Amino acid sequence: GVPLNQSDQAPTLRLFSGVLLLGSRALNDKITRDESRAVMHLWKYIGWLMGVDDAWLVDTEKEQHRLNYHVLMAQAGISEAGPRLAQSIVEAQNDLHFDRFARLGRWMTRERLLSMLTTLLGPRSMRELGLPMRPPWAVAYVILLNGLRYRLLGRTAWGERYLRRWGDQVPKRVMYRHFGPDRPEIGRLDV
Repeated sequence: GVPLNQSDQAPTLRLFSGVLLLGSRALNDKITRDESRAVMHLWKYIGWLMGVDDAWLVDTEKEQHRLNYHVLMAQAGISEAGPRLAQSIVEAQNDLHFDRFARLGRWMTRERLLSMLTTLLGPRSMRELGLPMRPPWAVAYVILLNGLRYRLLGRTAWGERYLRRWGDQVPKRVMYRHFGPDRPEIGRLDV
């Protein structure tokens, strides 16, 4: 029931724009300048809808990273909410839905997430968040897979069509994993 302040809303927005693009590139995902601008525009609009002040809303990754640096330097240490949220996200992997081998699928998804987090956040942040560290196997696997997808397969017309079809299926799989056979009703408006 308490409104969120600008200094909490803006960093959340940054995670889904500039930081998301940095992480994607680190995992060997090919992002064009137009795609970058589109992501930044989308999250600028979402920020505006959320009520983020115009001073925090930027158009380019470069502006976002400059702002991120200044905010990071001014931020206090980790709050008690950070570890609880991070641990909840990891534990939520135990509730995912899989058609086959559900126990194995949940375990693999959790271990993959921990491997990615260990690599991208580093040991110090993992300790601060109270998360167990894992070897970087998932990052190596994803970098290799993304290289094959976007730098090799995506260069052919057939490969590009395949990747578009595959990409169209990803949101459906993600929604099923989180909601199972129930119909997800995120953002549903009763009119």
